[in-house]
Amino acid sequence: MKERQQFNFGKKGGKKQEDKKVQINIGLMCLQNGSLKPLRGKTLSLALDPQTTADDLLALAVKKMTDFSKDLQEGPYILLYPDGSEIIYIPGTQKPFLLKDYKVEMGKPYARLSFFICSKKDFEEEQPTAAVSLEDVLMFATGLSSLPPAGIAPLPCIEFLTNSPYPMANTCANTLKLPLLHSYSLFKTHMDFGIQNYPGFGCF
Repeated sequence: MKERQQFNFGKKGGKKQEDKKVQINIGLMCLQNGSLKPLRGKTLSLALDPQTTADDLLALAVKKMTDFSKDLQEGPYILLYPDGSEIIYIPGTQKPFLLKDYKVEMGKPYARLSFFICSKKDFEEEQPTAAVSLEDVLMFATGLSSLPPAGIAPLPCIEFLTNSPYPMANTCANTLKLPLLHSYSLFKTHMDFGIQNYPGFGCF
């Protein structure tokens, strides 16, 4: 007598679960007094796939913002990092933007990642400004907004990093740690990105 074959139609034999979506934050930047600045009260959460590219993220962000802001300025729009630079590559590299790769590079949870959209008109009319000032560097390295009359103790010092592409600081010891990179342009990009966009970034 032939044995009867058994088939399992339960969940174990079903399709693989779809990739889990993640939550990020999107906001709106506009031109104010010659420079791009985020608009308060215009930040929304957005659920999307970790494999999202820059073009797809821009399309999703514009749709979400349009759905919730009927007075949104007429496009086209550009996708920006928090420092106002256009999102094309992962910062400091020539690697095309991919959400999961950016998350790994930043070392932060998806929920703490923020991106912005801006009208192309405002983006092109922004007046160029210096990226990082001496005051920004002082604040990053020492936690001070200006030099105290009695001076700084301990005296500031510089160290060099071989294990990080971004600047770090020890504000207790007034120590600025600079990354050793292959070119000045890469060094400048990582310094600007590390100091301007993440207050306290790299500090311990």
